[in-house]
Amino acid sequence: MREALAVGVACGVRLGPAFVDNWITVMHGFPPGLTPSMAVDLKAGNRLELQWLTGKVVELGRTYGVPTPVNGVIYAALKPYANGAP
Repeated sequence: MREALAVGVACGVRLGPAFVDNWITVMHGFPPGLTPSMAVDLKAGNRLELQWLTGKVVELGRTYGVPTPVNGVIYAALKPYANGAP
C-alpha cells in the first residue's frame, strides 16, 4: 500500500501520508475469514485483475521513477495465473 501511495502521489493524486495508516486501521476491522477477490479468483482458477491492479502500480512506478519492489514480486509471482490456471 505504501508503494501504491507513493506512485499515486507521483502521478499527482493528493493523498496524505496518513492514508495508508487509516486503511490499515480499517482492514484490522475486517472479519478474520475475509478473502480478497483476487485470492478467490486465483483459488478458483479464474482470470485475475492483476494487470489493472498490481501491474498498474508497477507500470506507473517505472514511468514516474518510483520503486515498487513488493508489487513487482507480487506481479511476477502471479503473472503465470493472470489468465486463469496455467
